Amino acid sequence: MSIRETIDFSWRSEASCINYDVNDFYPERGKPVASHIREACESCPVKTQCLNHALLYEKHGFWGGTTEQMRRTIRRKSGIRAVSPESLYISSEARLRESQRRAPKHFFQQRGSE
Repeated sequence: MSIRETIDFSWRSEASCINYDVNDFYPERGKPVASHIREACESCPVKTQCLNHALLYEKHGFWGGTTEQMRRTIRRKSGIRAVSPESLYISSEARLRESQRRAPKHFFQQRGSE
């Protein structure tokens, strides 16, 4: 299972910023996000989905009209714990290994020979 199979990114195709340079969303430390990025977020049809995604999975960058600090505040007040997308991938791999360990050996031998 890959990360893309675990996290739904379908909303991104409708984002106002779809053709923007990804580096614009990650300004240097201490620098503000460019005004054209903020403006795109304000009228974006998937701003809510973007913010929800960011609250769960993104620690860095400008997502859903919010900065890293703004999301930390929202998470703290809402009791949301961010998850690293990489940990989802590792977790799914670990679950697969666990299921293989518990399954009868002949099941995987047969599947491997198909």
